[in-house]
Amino acid sequence: MTIDIEQDCEWQRIEEPSCPDDIMSGGMGPCVSILIYDVESKVTYGCHYSLPDMHHSNDVEEMIDSALTEFIDSKSIKVFVSGAVLSDKNSPKKRAFVEGLLNNKFGSNTELIFKWPAVGIETVELIFDPSSGILHEPKT
Repeated sequence: MTIDIEQDCEWQRIEEPSCPDDIMSGGMGPCVSILIYDVESKVTYGCHYSLPDMHHSNDVEEMIDSALTEFIDSKSIKVFVSGAVLSDKNSPKKRAFVEGLLNNKFGSNTELIFKWPAVGIETVELIFDPSSGILHEPKT
C-alpha cells in the first residue's frame, strides 16, 4: 500500500497500523515536500507545498508546530525535504527559507536531511518507508 501526499493540503498524519509500505510526495518541480518522522512511534507528518516562502510562512510554521507538539518527548526525529528544482527562478529563495525555518524550529534531537535536486533535474519525488525509517533516493 502506498500513501500519496496531496499538494497544498493540511499536514497528513500517518501512523501504525495503517502505516503504508511507502509514503510518496508526488512529483515536485518548484514545489517543496517535507516529511517529519518520529523514529520511536513511526508517526510521519507530510506536506507538499507549492509556495513555501516568506509570504506563506504561517501555514508552514503551523504545520511544523503541530508535529512538534506531538513529538515533544521524542528522542529522535528525522525531517526529509526535497523539491524546488533550480529551473524555477525562485527556488534558491524557497530553499533558503525552508532550511532557515527548519533549522530554527528543530533541536538537537532532529536529523535534517535536505535532498535538493541537482541542476538539470526538472522533477523529483520523495519516497519514504516509515516501517524501516529509510528514505529511498529521490526519484527523478
